[in-house]
Amino acid sequence: ICYSKIDYDQLNEFDKIISEYILNGELTKADSMLRTKGDINERVSQYKKDEAAIAKEKEKLSRRQAQLNQSEALAIQVRDDLANDCDRKFEIFKMQHLNDSAAYFIELRASLDSNNVEWQLDAGEFLSSYLTEYAKANAYFARSLRCAQNQFSDQSLDMISVYNYLIRFYDRIGHLDEALLYCEKVSQVLETQEDKNNPIIQKSYENMGILYDKFGQRQEAFHSYQTSLEICQSHYGEINHATACSYYNLGAYYYATNEFENAIESIHKSMDIQI
Repeated sequence: ICYSKIDYDQLNEFDKIISEYILNGELTKADSMLRTKGDINERVSQYKKDEAAIAKEKEKLSRRQAQLNQSEALAIQVRDDLANDCDRKFEIFKMQHLNDSAAYFIELRASLDSNNVEWQLDAGEFLSSYLTEYAKANAYFARSLRCAQNQFSDQSLDMISVYNYLIRFYDRIGHLDEALLYCEKVSQVLETQEDKNNPIIQKSYENMGILYDKFGQRQEAFHSYQTSLEICQSHYGEINHATACSYYNLGAYYYATNEFENAIESIHKSMDIQI
């Protein structure tokens, strides 16, 4: 009874009238109304023709979709090859200190895919660190952040890497409050990471240490520098440029806090590695 009521309520007005005729035993009237819709055998035949036509269209669309997928795959290959060549041109001009030309090609690569987080970050980093074009760099960093938020989990290492770029950028242009904001975001994500033996995490602690130092947050700075050094020793070993930098940062911290013996020891270790 419940299903019958539901079906009846969903009928259109025409079908409701036919149903009423049938329920009331007025079968001739019901059949007459049905005939107004046309011969049922002809309608079935037309439906089957329509169904066959739809099946053919689906097959055509399927073939077209396969062709489209192939075209898209080829386009991606071409794009990646162009991006690789742009990157090589960038490196060539960068090594010749022709920074304007280098910038042209790193930006050209970024234009090939505005959703590629890495390419946007690279363009922003070069423009801000080599050409001090901070407004343009900021646009690239803003785009990379939007893309990253759409593509990556908030707790992922990829997201930490983006935050690291933003920390360095805002520190570079003197916007320390904004740098600290992203520093705190990184700190929150790092708390969720069980395995910290990773270069991205090491760089995060290094960046945080430098920033905390500028804000006079000595305890946080020391913890960050110490953790950065421990990760370097574990991941790279003792004789490595990153490890040397970590020793130097720790030595600078000790010097600023008047712990001169520790400062001398750490900086000597850094110099020994550099040699």
